[in-house]
Amino acid sequence: MPPTRDSRETVMARVKSAPVFGGELIVETMKRKTNFGKHLDKQLSDQGFADRFKQAGEACDVALELAARQAEKGP
Repeated sequence: MPPTRDSRETVMARVKSAPVFGGELIVETMKRKTNFGKHLDKQLSDQGFADRFKQAGEACDVALELAARQAEKGP
C-alpha cells in the first residue's frame, strides 16, 4: 500500500525521534510499490503491451526532443 498522509507523518515523527533508524525507514517507505506500479508490472508481463509501452516511450522521447529544438529555435 502506498504511504498515506498519516503514514508519512508517522515516518517523519520516527525519523525525528531516532535519526539512525529513521533514514532506513524513509528509504524503505519510498521503495514501496504504489498500486499503479503493481498494476503496471502486471500489464508489462504481457509482451504485446510491453512492446507498445516501449514504442510509446520512444515516441514521447522524440516529441520532447522536437519540442526542445523548437524552443531553442524560438518563435
